[in-house]
Amino acid sequence: WFPTKESILLALTERAAEIAVQTIEDAITGETDPARRLWLAFRAYLNALVYGDSITTVLLYEYRPRDNEEWAAVSRLRERFDRTWDGLLHQAVGAGCVRGDVNVSIVRLLSLGAINWIPMWYSEQGEMDLDEILDHFMNLFARGVFVPEGAQPWHGEGHQASPRQSGAAGR
Repeated sequence: WFPTKESILLALTERAAEIAVQTIEDAITGETDPARRLWLAFRAYLNALVYGDSITTVLLYEYRPRDNEEWAAVSRLRERFDRTWDGLLHQAVGAGCVRGDVNVSIVRLLSLGAINWIPMWYSEQGEMDLDEILDHFMNLFARGVFVPEGAQPWHGEGHQASPRQSGAAGR
């Protein structure tokens, strides 16, 4: 019995975070190769999103950081989830599998953002199964999209102040 709708959402979100973290940790246990660990973690997480019970998607669509004691446990689990991914990426950097000049937090956010959307468009009747999609994703992750000669057409553009950085109001 739950006294409020918020308490139901809290319980579902906490359970979803526990499942996500445990799924990843179980998948990488015993594997020592950093690149393989990343692939296994992405695969386990993607499979949990697509084939697991729908509770995992609650974490994606309903979790918002809240500043109250009731949500503290969920926030800690979410931080553990993020630390798990950051740890995997740092291990890959340390092993030379991932470039050392990348911002690991941004890589985590961008790669999980891509993975998190797959359940929205994936179909078992599509041209690729989940492992093929993941292999394609990992190839993009590993090699990028641009060819070396055209790899940085924006070079220097990102170092200009954005409207938020320069104090201009957004529209």
